[in-house]
Amino acid sequence: MTRQPETRDFSMLVVNVPGENRRVSARYDPPQRARVTTNTYGRGEQTYELDVVARSGSWLCVRQSAPGWPEWLAWVPLAHCTRI
Repeated sequence: MTRQPETRDFSMLVVNVPGENRRVSARYDPPQRARVTTNTYGRGEQTYELDVVARSGSWLCVRQSAPGWPEWLAWVPLAHCTRI
């Protein structure tokens, strides 16, 4: 019997909202911290404190660390973020 590889838990990761032709208008180095309330892939709406690393119009790119995952980047609406 062949054993299937384990699937890493991704339920806590912030949902990346894909966008066509999204152009980065600003990169933040160092990143800016924000409180982000948005959907995750398996836990519904959650609030996290994350790094904002880029902006494109009314979208922010946030960086998230989660157990078992390398750095995770996701685009979320600006309205879901509050600078802290």
